[in-house]
Amino acid sequence: MHRIAIKTIEEIVARRICSGCGTCIGLCPSKAISLYIDRKKGIFQPKVGGKCTQCGFCYRICHRGELLEEPWERIVSSKTEMESVTGPYLGTYYGFSTNPEIRNSSSSGGLVTEILAFALEEGMVDGALVTRMNPDDPLEPETFIARTREEVLECSGSKYCPTPVNAALRAVLDSDKGERFAIVGLPCHVEGLSKACESVSKLKGRITLKLGLFCNHTPTFWGTRSLINKLDVGRDEIAEISYRGEGYPGFSKVELKDGRTVRSSFPSSWDILGSSLFYATGCLVCDDGLCEKADISFGDAWLPMFSNDDSGTSLTISRTELGEEILDRAVDAGRIQLGNIGMEEILDSQGRMLYLKKASIEARGKLLGVRISPSRHLTNPFDYLHSVFYLCNSQIISRLARSRIIGGKVSSLSKRAENAVWQITMRMGRDFPGNPKTTIGIVNHTSCLNKGTAALVKTRVKLLNELIPNARFQVFGADPDFTPEMEYLKDVDITFSSNVLSIGRSPKVLFKSFKNLIEILLASKGWGSMGNESVRRYHACDYIVSTGGDMLTEDYGLLSLASTASNLTLGKTLGKPVIIYAESVGPFKKRLSRMLAKYTFRRVDLITLRDEISKGHLLDIGVEESRIHVTTDSAFLFEPAPEDRVNEILEQEGLSDIDGLLFGIAPSKIIASYGFDDIQDSKAKYEAYTSLMSKLVEYINSKMNASVVLVPHVMGPGRNDDRIVSRDIVQKLGARSRCISLEKEYASEEVKGIIGKCDLFIGSRMHSTIASTSQSVPTIAIAYSHKTHGIIGRILGQEDFILDVKDLNMEKLIDKIEKIWNRKDQVSEELSSIMGSVRAEAVRNGILVSDFINSNE
Repeated sequence: MHRIAIKTIEEIVARRICSGCGTCIGLCPSKAISLYIDRKKGIFQPKVGGKCTQCGFCYRICHRGELLEEPWERIVSSKTEMESVTGPYLGTYYGFSTNPEIRNSSSSGGLVTEILAFALEEGMVDGALVTRMNPDDPLEPETFIARTREEVLECSGSKYCPTPVNAALRAVLDSDKGERFAIVGLPCHVEGLSKACESVSKLKGRITLKLGLFCNHTPTFWGTRSLINKLDVGRDEIAEISYRGEGYPGFSKVELKDGRTVRSSFPSSWDILGSSLFYATGCLVCDDGLCEKADISFGDAWLPMFSNDDSGTSLTISRTELGEEILDRAVDAGRIQLGNIGMEEILDSQGRMLYLKKASIEARGKLLGVRISPSRHLTNPFDYLHSVFYLCNSQIISRLARSRIIGGKVSSLSKRAENAVWQITMRMGRDFPGNPKTTIGIVNHTSCLNKGTAALVKTRVKLLNELIPNARFQVFGADPDFTPEMEYLKDVDITFSSNVLSIGRSPKVLFKSFKNLIEILLASKGWGSMGNESVRRYHACDYIVSTGGDMLTEDYGLLSLASTASNLTLGKTLGKPVIIYAESVGPFKKRLSRMLAKYTFRRVDLITLRDEISKGHLLDIGVEESRIHVTTDSAFLFEPAPEDRVNEILEQEGLSDIDGLLFGIAPSKIIASYGFDDIQDSKAKYEAYTSLMSKLVEYINSKMNASVVLVPHVMGPGRNDDRIVSRDIVQKLGARSRCISLEKEYASEEVKGIIGKCDLFIGSRMHSTIASTSQSVPTIAIAYSHKTHGIIGRILGQEDFILDVKDLNMEKLIDKIEKIWNRKDQVSEELSSIMGSVRAEAVRNGILVSDFINSNE
């Protein structure tokens, strides 16, 4: 009789697609499979021994076996296009452990460690399959079942080497009846476990919680060897190795037997460990980077909004009801902190990995002779370019990288080549994941500490997001941290980066800008790669749109004008359409300013201005009138925070207890320098301004019988902080004054909500007066540039209630207050009646831009 050949795990190994997850070792009924390190390849491999009964069980439970089956067709169970990339999910978050020690010692925020310890302590599980480095052989990992908090903490931090977690499944099956376990693993471990549970029902009842880790690839042991070569450490000298910890992004640390410690910053270590030189072939056929079959998945928050976070934050995807429940319980217990974040942002943080896992994988599968069906991505020639490079690097060039002598150079050159291949693939192939998006770069944002410019960014983004399908936004600014404002900016695909170019007096800043300029110009021609994140993001933009409000002027100096213009003209140099969006511009009186303004405005593709005075400045330098569209400020579309949130803030600040009238004042740290012309010394000017404002508060208290709230509208960066001037004003007041100064930083919507509660408002910051007038609050605007006259004066018809800082004195202030107070109801009605048409003009900015973009698509 002909004997049917039974497939075993050996076929998976022979085809080079074994993930090294360890499932077959842990579950072989005959205990015939052992684990060994293939020193040549630098990976764990299973080996079938003489006890094998040829039952084929190891092949049936292998999650890679399906890649060799014919015919083969992947069943796509995801309900949406997004889920075809992400896998099923219920919620997406960012967060961290509230325990500073755990957060600091972990890779990125300590969520996995904290949740695992919490699950053990609360009796949700009796043990957990985790990995630590072997004390007897510190360069090799060992998997075991942790049953105490101390054992969980011992395993904190990533292990950037092969880890056969599932080899410990034997211990799970041999455990006491009724015990439940968690597993912390990579996608291959969780997928291997899920596949095994189909055949081993007992296992399914024992493993009740799956915590998964995002994974680009598992570095081979040669990656670790190259790292310690770089650190000039011998294997025999090592007592302990820690791949990551000590804050974020952290350090790789090697403790030596002689007591010394050698460190490498994690980004420097990842240049080696993350290189395609050290990919196991099994990783190159993996199509799951986000651990889609876990209850909860965790990964690094590689996003600009967390770039200044040196303690660590994790991105988190809950995928099951159990996952959601555990996260909720851990939050309620105060063990972790979570915030909401969009799945689009998570995908953006994992772009390269997802391209590797979901797009170019079909090309690699064909090159390796295995069947892989990608996720909604039509393979193109550049996917093959990408795949050939990775295969050559991991299979051939990696041998050179193992050399102690030339390995460092090979790794460095390989990293540059890898970046170049990535740029070529993205530029010449297609972006991934999702549908092709229109990437809009918004340049020259200052900081979210400036509530006016924050409102400009938000209103631009929200309007364009409504008008342009599949819009993606990259915002470039002096301060890319927009975290305090994100609560009111959801359901938008947006990231924040530093300005590419900045022209100032600092040689360091100039050198960085010059370096960025050379890098992006060379890369645009296909020479070299872009290592700087801001440069990469700018280069990826389809359109460049301005923000900032009034930065295209010589009022702030020639260097400021040049810096602002450079981030726009760079777009034209790279062949991108450039749009001036609702700005106040000019004046340009000086020769160099005029030359620079002419060069900039004659090359931009669309110009919308927020006031007629600015139009006059452009006509003065020769810009054709037909190219200029006068609209109004986009901040008139800005909505205040919900009423209940505003009332909550008023109560916290002691404003809800005020009986009678409430007047608001928005002081300015910088406005004094534009006025008080009879005073030469800048400190004396500032002193005169604060003295005047303190007298104004006293007048309002005594003569108007009203309380005062000082509302800082700009809180930095640096000394440009209106809270400073507010404090100086308060210090000059008597103990009985009725004046409250806001010290806490609130979101711009919340600041607008507070301003809307005032009976009268006096603003030294122009956008604070837009916040008040747009809510029909009678307003006196103290102006230092034409923008206030052009917008508050001409568009809103409030010129009678504008006081130029050059004319500022107590007598004129009192006169303005008395006049507007006598007409307060009429003024409020006038503002209310005109606001509909003003908002329509603000919307016209977006319509003009979207029409222009649609005509170019």
